[in-house]
Amino acid sequence: MNIDEFLKVKGIDGPEKQYIQFDDAVNFLHRGLKYYLGENYKWLPEYNQIADWLKDNDGKGLLCLGDCGRGKTLICHNILKVYFSYYEMLNYLRFDAVDLGKNLEIIKEGCPTLVDDFGTEMPYSMYGMKRECFSEIVDHAEKTGQLLVLTTNLSIDQIIERYGQRTFDRLRAITRLVVFSGESMRK
Repeated sequence: MNIDEFLKVKGIDGPEKQYIQFDDAVNFLHRGLKYYLGENYKWLPEYNQIADWLKDNDGKGLLCLGDCGRGKTLICHNILKVYFSYYEMLNYLRFDAVDLGKNLEIIKEGCPTLVDDFGTEMPYSMYGMKRECFSEIVDHAEKTGQLLVLTTNLSIDQIIERYGQRTFDRLRAITRLVVFSGESMRK
């Protein structure tokens, strides 16, 4: 008996992951980029990885990190909102990292959730106790299978330095990493 069979027999359920399998992902991203940026938008190599994630996320969220001005927030904040609302008929909560503390309990409700620009959040205290909101969210997502979509301008080393190896290991386990690198596309 393998571990999955054993757990099933014992009635032990793992986290209920949220799966995405969207065959029209490339066309959908092109349409979204065209809508927001106009006819002359530029398709960047990173977008292929986002499309691959939309085609089959393997139950994992998305972690977009790297250089600014490459479309991380545009895709994750705007275009994926349309995907989840229209195709999955799910709420897709979107939060700026600076607002994590006051929205921590809402974020933990289990809907697919974007945390935009993590690494910019301020320390948060509740009843005199310091809370590491981002690490709490990552821990919660790992335990529950909640799908997280995350953006940051931090590097992997900076993530580890700020949140620790433990949180980064969990991020690696629950998300697919897409690195955005190159010159800003903002004009």
